[in-house]
Amino acid sequence: MGHPLSPDTMLRISLESICSRNQYTDDPGPVIEELYRVAGGRDDILAEAVGVWAGCREGEEYTRVLVEALLQLPGVGEWAALGRKRRASQRGGMYFGM
Repeated sequence: MGHPLSPDTMLRISLESICSRNQYTDDPGPVIEELYRVAGGRDDILAEAVGVWAGCREGEEYTRVLVEALLQLPGVGEWAALGRKRRASQRGGMYFGM
């Protein structure tokens, strides 16, 4: 039997999934509300998950509205830089996950 994922990893996956599911939104307010609700006070994991997600997708027109809103959240900046770095290192593909 495999090793179960840690609760922190499961939370990251849930938060990244919310971002991906809503990447085409024109109204990021409800998405951000859902992210905070699901994070349940784990603002550290929220900043990490959405920061990397946003950094990986920054510059893509269809994600622009959500990415710009996510980049304004507290603590996201350093994680977005990591997402940008990961995106730049991937040739012909997108990096998903931590």
